[in-house]
Amino acid sequence: MGDLPGVQLDPEWILAGPVEKVLQTGKGGAGGLETSCLALGVARGAIEYLAEEAKQRPYITEMWDRLAKAHGRLQGELHGLIGTTSTEAASDVRAKANTLVLRATQSALTTAKGVGFVHPHLAQRLARQAMFFLVWSCPQLAATATLEALAGGGGSFCS
Repeated sequence: MGDLPGVQLDPEWILAGPVEKVLQTGKGGAGGLETSCLALGVARGAIEYLAEEAKQRPYITEMWDRLAKAHGRLQGELHGLIGTTSTEAASDVRAKANTLVLRATQSALTTAKGVGFVHPHLAQRLARQAMFFLVWSCPQLAATATLEALAGGGGSFCS
């Protein structure tokens, strides 16, 4: 990835900005369904990495399959919320997306082993991005459910 010199966007493709305190303008927003969608995208990258690794290491296949199925279920749940205004449902999906992206990227990092910490390895980049979802405008309901899942409680653990 890199710069895109000469690329122009029409105004309808710009959510907001540049403006100060962009997340407080009410357009888009890091706490909305868009952020859950982004988390699913990062999780998908990790799951695709695992799929490639499973070709060489069949013992990864079952774990990859479980993550891929959880991703599919959560993607369906997220699509089902489009057009709704339920804060509780959006927070629940966000917590599930947070947990899934952490599980998928940590699995990719574990699979990559030590080389996964080397820049520019895909596993380290995905793991860093996944951690960002824990702090990036995470609604309190989602943050609490994520902490519950990380602590080993019921919570929103996508299994």
